Amino acid sequence: MQTRTEQLTIGEVSGRLDRLPTSWFHAKILIVAALSLLFDTLDTAVTGFVLASLRTTWHFDAKTIGVVSAIGLSGYLVGSAICGFVADHIGRKKTILFTLILYSVFSAWRGLSNTVSVFAFLNFFTWFFVGAESSTVPPYLAELWPARTRGKLVGWMMAFFGAGIALSSVWALMIIPTLGWRWTMFLTAPFALVGGIMRSVLPESPRWLIRAGRPSDAEAVMLRIEHEVSKSSGQLLAPVIPDQSRQEPATNGRAPENCWGHRTAVLRSCSGPHGSRNTACFTPIRFFSQQSWRRKGVPL
Repeated sequence: MQTRTEQLTIGEVSGRLDRLPTSWFHAKILIVAALSLLFDTLDTAVTGFVLASLRTTWHFDAKTIGVVSAIGLSGYLVGSAICGFVADHIGRKKTILFTLILYSVFSAWRGLSNTVSVFAFLNFFTWFFVGAESSTVPPYLAELWPARTRGKLVGWMMAFFGAGIALSSVWALMIIPTLGWRWTMFLTAPFALVGGIMRSVLPESPRWLIRAGRPSDAEAVMLRIEHEVSKSSGQLLAPVIPDQSRQEPATNGRAPENCWGHRTAVLRSCSGPHGSRNTACFTPIRFFSQQSWRRKGVPL
């Protein structure tokens, strides 16, 4: 089904995405997201093993390990707090690509450190971009996956978080005694490169394109997604029922300005049909999303 570009709304995009049958398109997004989460977790968890191996080399105590780890976690906090707003302005796809590139650069750069202070400095920015990525990928997925399967797909994706933690110990035992701690850092870059190539073929979020005042680009992305889903599933797509769409107008060419308002549109997409809430949404985030929508006069 094609929707007239000049009339395309967030509600119509949501209806067209939610009616799609589960297909290779959704599995491809799941694979890319899950592998990214696995490598992010692997890289951050292996840092502890590297610091433990450096205690005798750089002669620092266990408290220093805690301080360096705390510096890294503070970078994660700052990155996750800031980058969501950046993604609202420049787009989801650009943000997850840039954060992946910068994360891999700083992660590998840690392997060139000669002092614990330099390592801590680079660790801050490594985790900054890991946090930035972590705050962008879930909204991106929520904007593309159908509401009826979103919770299940997010659950499958989060299973790779635990897999990354488990793999980090194996990775450290294999690399640190044989190649040294520096190669433990260097060898994370190829994984990021593969992840970047995989992400480059993913589409921009059509919901974000509508918010950015680019309905024609959103329509093009929707047609591409619908064609791919129809081809891979071998099914004719069901028509969109207009009265089930949330008719929210586009921004008439105006770029996003109120970041909280636009991010709540993403969080609103975590809601299931007839107002049922998807368990993948965290309660505090849901509260702020509801409050912002109430101020806009949207009944919840």
